[in-house]
Amino acid sequence: MDANKKVQDFFAENIPSVSYANIPYGHKRIIGDESLMLKIPKRDDFKVERMIRPTCFADGDPCKISLYRRPRGDELIWVSGLTKRAKVSDTLSFELRNETLVVHISEFVFDAPPTKE
Repeated sequence: MDANKKVQDFFAENIPSVSYANIPYGHKRIIGDESLMLKIPKRDDFKVERMIRPTCFADGDPCKISLYRRPRGDELIWVSGLTKRAKVSDTLSFELRNETLVVHISEFVFDAPPTKE
């Protein structure tokens, strides 16, 4: 699926070494199976090494996140196991919690305006 601007910004700000700006056209980065030692920017602009543990859904089940950059430059994202957990209208969000990248799935609820009688 397309990685919108908020998704791109999340990875650029929180895990820049695997952000889309650092993925060559036609390549991908996978975050998941093993812990990664990444250089993370801190507010004081110093780079520090930080361990990112394997990714998971909010319930703790493990998953992998693939960040793709098509040859023409489109940014895409995929989360393993997503088709079993989410519907087309659901919203994904990401959180870096205690060095673990967590995937949240929120159900989209459409509140229709009241009908006029």
